Amino acid sequence: MKRRNLTLLLTLLLCMVGLNVYAQNEEYKEIWIDDVQYRLNLVAKTAALIDAYKDGTFIIPEKVTDNETEYTVTRIGDYAFSDQQCLYGITIPNTIKSIGMYAFYK
Repeated sequence: MKRRNLTLLLTLLLCMVGLNVYAQNEEYKEIWIDDVQYRLNLVAKTAALIDAYKDGTFIIPEKVTDNETEYTVTRIGDYAFSDQQCLYGITIPNTIKSIGMYAFYK
């Protein structure tokens, strides 16, 4: 009987953890705008630039819009501009609060 109760308790805990992880993933959405991928935080209304395919110079926007909702770009993600052979200039807005590891690695 004790073993059955323990098994039931562990099963319920695992289900709760699984639901929590699922709920957390619902807070984010990934979109592409002009060869740039952003991860949107739907709750905080912020965006992270996570991947880009650009040549020449590129101006990171302060805000991006998805379905008429504006998101402030606050982060450049890990490896976001890595291996960009033809990118030689980036303008970073004041809204950027953090830059990920190897974001500009070549």
